[in-house]
Amino acid sequence: MQRAIQEHVARLFQASQYGEALTILENHLGATPDDWHANYLAGMACRFMSSLDRAIAFLVKATKLNPREASIFLALGIAHQLSGQFQQAVAALKQAITLEQNFIEAYNSLGLTYRKMGRIKDALKSYEEGTERLMELVSAEVHKDPSRCYRDEVIDGKATRTILPYVLAKTFELLKTNVLYASLRNNAGVCFLELGDLENARKLFQDAIECTPDGYDYPDPVRNLKQIDG
Repeated sequence: MQRAIQEHVARLFQASQYGEALTILENHLGATPDDWHANYLAGMACRFMSSLDRAIAFLVKATKLNPREASIFLALGIAHQLSGQFQQAVAALKQAITLEQNFIEAYNSLGLTYRKMGRIKDALKSYEEGTERLMELVSAEVHKDPSRCYRDEVIDGKATRTILPYVLAKTFELLKTNVLYASLRNNAGVCFLELGDLENARKLFQDAIECTPDGYDYPDPVRNLKQIDG
């Protein structure tokens, strides 16, 4: 796809003008039907317009044209989920994770799909796996400079490693850079709430509230916590 077309479509997406973007993409696909990226974007445009059958058709074609691109399978899984095709959604989302093991958004969407299926324990497992993956990524970033993380010294003849305040502060800062961590914690809290474990649900909602990025409109954990505390 020509760069000018990509940039034009991107601007239309940013302006939520999905119908106009779809027209441009379909014109392009008329001449170049095997452009996986154009099929992917057309599928996304259709999804945003709630035209789910068309979205799935475009996205399925995109997966066939580029079966190694995890983002297509995430989009396809979400489209299947929104259309109530939960088994197909699970298959697509699992494929996204197989292709990209640190695809945190896919773990989150898989958890939501399981919740909609009534498979609460499977949902909770997916949210927890996503959180573990995210924490591993954050930890790797925090520990890029070990000198800021630890102080090694000998105390009473024993080698001692002290964890410095930077580790906790930097971890918290990185977790607040986007809403993914807060979303995973909130969604796991909902699972505990549905399982009747109010104590763990409360802790997770509080964690989600604390780690929601400043200025980000994400009322879910506050609303869920009020459901417990009244």
